Amino acid sequence: MSNKLYRGVRKEHVPKVYVDAEELSLDAAKKLRPSEATVEFGYFGDGPSQTSLAILLDATEDEQNSLKYMHEFKAEFIAPADYQLGFTILQSQIKSWMEKKIAGSSGSTGWAWGI
Repeated sequence: MSNKLYRGVRKEHVPKVYVDAEELSLDAAKKLRPSEATVEFGYFGDGPSQTSLAILLDATEDEQNSLKYMHEFKAEFIAPADYQLGFTILQSQIKSWMEKKIAGSSGSTGWAWGI
């Protein structure tokens, strides 16, 4: 089993995300969640949302949970990435993160407000 490497970089101020040596496409993400956004990272916004969804889809091939957890993934990995230095994450880390999210939500009935 391969363990893909996801790298977010800026080349001449243009953000790119690579899966191993290939540039990540947002096509699958745009089919599930139509958006004009382009690849982005380093802040909270629609571009980082689409980037998060595309990475999750590519790494897990799980459409339902990728849509469900894309904003949490963005908040933990994509938005906090250094705007200039980017990010690096392995497919195994993404799958492990997703498995923990799914396991943590099983049986959940919603928010508990502690009252």
